[in-house]
Amino acid sequence: MNPFEAKAVELPSEKDINDVLLGRMIELEKTNRTLELKASRLEAELASFLNVVETHPAAIDRLSEKILEFEAGNAQLVARLALEKTAKETALRYAEDLTEVRQGLEAKLAELHKHLELERTAKVEALKSRDELAKIRGDLMAKSFRYESQHALKECETLTNHVAQSEKPEKTTSRKLDGLDVLLVEDDMDTRELVASLLEQFGAAVTAVASAREAFEVFGRAKPDVLISDIMMPDEDGYALIGKIRALTAEQGGNVPALAMTACNTTEDRERLLAAGFQLHMPKPVQCDDLAVAVANVAAQSGFEPGVASR
Repeated sequence: MNPFEAKAVELPSEKDINDVLLGRMIELEKTNRTLELKASRLEAELASFLNVVETHPAAIDRLSEKILEFEAGNAQLVARLALEKTAKETALRYAEDLTEVRQGLEAKLAELHKHLELERTAKVEALKSRDELAKIRGDLMAKSFRYESQHALKECETLTNHVAQSEKPEKTTSRKLDGLDVLLVEDDMDTRELVASLLEQFGAAVTAVASAREAFEVFGRAKPDVLISDIMMPDEDGYALIGKIRALTAEQGGNVPALAMTACNTTEDRERLLAAGFQLHMPKPVQCDDLAVAVANVAAQSGFEPGVASR
């Protein structure tokens, strides 16, 4: 039930009030006619007594009694008429007051309904605006990541060429991920292809999927050495995926090293990711060599060789 929905107010209608007044007026009219008949009888009797007053002295006393009786009845009639008039005036004022109260309540209810409708419309517009902003933000992040990743891929190719010619120990090999099986989960196709390409540049064998559901199915068939997952995905996000994997036994791969790759990079985001079961948080957009080092370091936690790569 809507807490703002006003309850109907039961008020007597003008017809009900008019019916009551009409009934009272009919009763009053009957009373008037009765009293008028009584007065007529008293007048007739008085005339009869007047005719015999001269011939019957005792009739004077009886005439006086009849006069007093007539005056008393007349006084009662006047008092009752006054009471009926007051009652009618009171009923009319009550009807006017009820009409005014009803009109005021109807105005208040109309104003309340208007306010609730405006509030509901504002909430709907706010939700639409929030969804539109979220979509725009997601599109901008995806475009930014694609741009940065394309730039990073070019840098990676250049870096690979330099590494092959360099004599520095930390850059003596560009295939620091040789033999590493990586399960990559990313719903954006361009981003998924770019990251897979970057990892393959360093020798990793990459299985790339577009959803958490696909990832869990692949995980059940072949346990990877490292899981790399996006967080903000439709239907089922990265938090749900890592929760299902961490619920598995060690033999089923429940302790697989996992890296979260997401554009959400606040302190609260990092703390939540680590608490959920990821070993490392990699903010988007990623750099070529940074990604390889991060994956190698996470993989080393499970004993991966050729060892921990360092920049």
